Amino acid sequence: MAIMGGASQSLVSDAFISDLLDRVNIVSVIESRIGNQLKRNGANYKCCCPFHDEDTPSFVVNENKGIFTCFGGCDDGKAGNAINFVRKFENLGFVDAVKKLCEECGIEHPFGKEENLDPKAQLRKDILAALSDANVMYQGFLKDPQKQGEAVSYLKSRGIDGQVAKEFGLGVAPKEWAIVMKRLSRKHGADVLKEAGLLTEKNGKKFDMFRDRIMFPISDSRGRVIGFGGRKLDNESDAPKYINSPDTLVFRKSNELYNFDKAQNAGRKTGKLYIVEGYTDVIAHGQFGIKDTVAPLGTAFTDGQLEKVLSVTSEPVMCFDGDSAGRKAAWKAMNMALPHLNDGVRMKFLFYPEGHDPDTLLRSEGVDAYQARLETAMPLSQFVVTELTNRYGNNSPEAAASIAAEAADVISRMPHGVYREVMLKATAATIGLPEQRLIDAMLHQHPQAQIKPAHPIKGRPHPGVSPTRETTSMKGAQPKQSANTAPRGAHFTGGSMIPSMTPPKIGVAPRFQQFQQRYETEIKQLKETGDVEAFTRKAVITELKDNRGAVNARYLADNLTKTIQSFVGEESAKTMAPKIRDYTLTATEKFNKRLVELEKQSHSPSRNPSPSQGMGMGR
Repeated sequence: MAIMGGASQSLVSDAFISDLLDRVNIVSVIESRIGNQLKRNGANYKCCCPFHDEDTPSFVVNENKGIFTCFGGCDDGKAGNAINFVRKFENLGFVDAVKKLCEECGIEHPFGKEENLDPKAQLRKDILAALSDANVMYQGFLKDPQKQGEAVSYLKSRGIDGQVAKEFGLGVAPKEWAIVMKRLSRKHGADVLKEAGLLTEKNGKKFDMFRDRIMFPISDSRGRVIGFGGRKLDNESDAPKYINSPDTLVFRKSNELYNFDKAQNAGRKTGKLYIVEGYTDVIAHGQFGIKDTVAPLGTAFTDGQLEKVLSVTSEPVMCFDGDSAGRKAAWKAMNMALPHLNDGVRMKFLFYPEGHDPDTLLRSEGVDAYQARLETAMPLSQFVVTELTNRYGNNSPEAAASIAAEAADVISRMPHGVYREVMLKATAATIGLPEQRLIDAMLHQHPQAQIKPAHPIKGRPHPGVSPTRETTSMKGAQPKQSANTAPRGAHFTGGSMIPSMTPPKIGVAPRFQQFQQRYETEIKQLKETGDVEAFTRKAVITELKDNRGAVNARYLADNLTKTIQSFVGEESAKTMAPKIRDYTLTATEKFNKRLVELEKQSHSPSRNPSPSQGMGMGR
């Protein structure tokens, strides 16, 4: 769609705007501008309208839908989204409001850059429309005696009645090869149906992706159907028991969770999200009032799914079958999650008795007993020690050594912070080893790791910093500036993510928006001076000092690059990005080596220079 921005006309796709609105949290957008005035009011938030004087709150924000409405007369009660709010509150045009939200999200705005426009915007809209119609069609078939087949009998056998089926939007794909083609191709076209994952093709012939299956619609956070899961009805068939829609323009199986659109609000109220294994487990929870429940889509739990969960709650409860397969899946999920477990996150694990699932337990022991069972979920430290004890036993020195070695490996891959320190202390106590022995095991396996005991020496200085003046600049941190400076902006490093960057398994780095806020003053200086090297050195030194070396150097380098990207194009970025990356990694490594040496000493360090030598970039 064409949008007027000032005197020029800029093009931005509907898909980009939709993605932007998915990324922003409207409550956070509004609170960051009006302060903490919003108060929870049922499923919504409410406060006095910021756009007119009133005594009774009439300004309502629906976080799930991403909209706000003033019922006190503004805009005739018409709802608006985050872009509308920023435009009205800051008196900005559409383009400037989008740019501001893009900056807050840490993404690049599309204006004036054709490579960022979405040529498939219309196709995305067509796919969503086709999926919506398919969902209505599948639900209709479940009510049609001629199409429902064995679906109703199967659902009743699982205790799912018509009301529950309606609540979760369940449907059925009949035992036919081309019902989707027949019903929907005239309106949407066979090509769009294939792009939506509703049709597949073999030997040049298109036929339905789903047939003779119970259909579970999968929705995005805004409640739009983006794919399906299907459970076969003929148990004698050789077909897979469950299948999902293939990845499409609107659906990525590894990033989506079943029931997330409904569970996110419930999870924000309860402070928890239960992650169960399958669709019917989610439905069983829902039938008994446990609404804060999601499930991965038939695959192992992924980083993308965990990030979605952590956007809602800091207390994910992972629920698994109690058999060996369930425990292996739990261990795998735990290992995947370790780099994400920052301070404040409290991951827990629950195992069902062998031979039982949520449905059988809820019906056999009742919801109160089941809720009590959920409250017994193990914290991470208990889960790790329990699993390792089951694996190695606990009645020999060799077993204790094996448990300590594996526990040390687990803890070393957590981000540096209080959570890791508490985990270290709790695990050492449970194993029955001195805390220092576990620290030694961690350093032996990961010499580059930064280990801080749960009770560090008070006032211990940072390496390379004067014990009496920790806040002053490190010696050698500011090289002399050349008299012949390069033109302003000549060494800016803007552009896309730094090449070859993969997330390290330890350390932390501030999110991009937080990074921008933290270095607001330095960024203003950067705009005035164009001195990329001084800005980079300052940020790296500050992060190393404040986090005692536990810095996610690759992410930090990427934050630096993205900060500068608005000043120059891709060519300068490609030239400077490797230098920023190498400098950040080298500085972090040298700082950590020095810190390891200091950890082993009981006396104060001498005034050695920091690892922040010049970057070879000039100015």
